[in-house]
Amino acid sequence: AMSTRTTRARRGAPDAEATSDSSRPAKQQRSMRQKETKRSPLDALAGKGKAVPGAPDLSYSLGGVAEVGGAEVERVLDSVEMDDQVAAMRGPYAGARRIAICRGVRVLAAAVVEVHETTASLPSVIEIPILASARSERRKGFGSVLHALITELAASVGVQAILVCATPEARSFWLRQGYHTLAHCPPALATELRAVIKSGVMSDPFRETVRMAQALPRAGEPGALVASTLRAVASRSASSQSSHGLSSAEAARALGYEDLSGSAAALFQVEGRKRVRVPCDARAPPAAPSPRAL
Repeated sequence: AMSTRTTRARRGAPDAEATSDSSRPAKQQRSMRQKETKRSPLDALAGKGKAVPGAPDLSYSLGGVAEVGGAEVERVLDSVEMDDQVAAMRGPYAGARRIAICRGVRVLAAAVVEVHETTASLPSVIEIPILASARSERRKGFGSVLHALITELAASVGVQAILVCATPEARSFWLRQGYHTLAHCPPALATELRAVIKSGVMSDPFRETVRMAQALPRAGEPGALVASTLRAVASRSASSQSSHGLSSAEAARALGYEDLSGSAAALFQVEGRKRVRVPCDARAPPAAPSPRAL
């Protein structure tokens, strides 16, 4: 039976019909091989286990599939509803770079990135078709930290704009990062980006995604943007915790009553109209029921 992994099309698949390498025209196969060997300004920053500026407990790896691969990175990238060929870096992004941030050996977040350079009259653009956090690490700010790192690295090599493919689920995230659809970008930036897209250096966007963009800031002090992002994440986390109010134990201490939910397990026995709390001691059998209870 044919594997469903190579035939199913999930949301986010490229508009072009998927075909195997053997059925591609020779010209297209040559083009794909050229993409695989295409040099990138990011290559000067490539490496494994490099310290994240502003976050000494985190490290990052940047490079091609061979340098930044493995089951952990594959699992994180595949958690986005993209076509399997794209997530495995065998489709239109065969020559793209990957970047992953880790704590120790654990991958926290990963992304597919590629710099597109055209002519001197147009800005160089870094594209992020896929960015994802590990499922167990979501809502902890690691996607924002990875985005800040990508922004710093791209600005350091002279990239002027950043373009993303936003799935419906990710649009709120990208809006928080300051992105807008091209129709809502500043007119000069929107005009330049449309010219870059029209030049043909980019692949078609994925189905059910929208392109969003923003101009990159000038390169600043290494780690400054990552550090400020970490502070913002910590502030949001503290605000979120405080918005939930006092815990049951904190409320009990503040109002001077006993928190039964946080104490030892207990049985409740009704005697007449009174409810008596009886601690349940696992070392002794429970007391025999009173005649009244029978």
